[in-house]
Amino acid sequence: MGPELVVLGAFVKKAVDFVRNLRGRDMNAVLTQLLAWVAGVVVVWLAAHVDFASAVEVANVQLDQMSLWTQAALGVLLGSGASVFQDALKSVDNTQSEAKPPLVPDAPATENR
Repeated sequence: MGPELVVLGAFVKKAVDFVRNLRGRDMNAVLTQLLAWVAGVVVVWLAAHVDFASAVEVANVQLDQMSLWTQAALGVLLGSGASVFQDALKSVDNTQSEAKPPLVPDAPATENR
């Protein structure tokens, strides 16, 4: 299994989690995931517009040569990967050192995080 499938799998997992949290009305989880996706797109777009962007390649395409849609897709995949990595850190944290305050302060706590 190549790294491309792992990244796509991370997106599928986070998309399913997003729909599940949306249906469960867990606005903190919904907004957190949306923010991760938007931040991923912004980071990729910014990286594509710096002087050394031509040195960054994904699938043999230089970052500054990618279309805006490709940059957006790469950013969403980056945000999904970061979210899955954060989930993994939280799952092995026995000391709650990865605990963070909710993004939405008045959101009710849920058991399925």
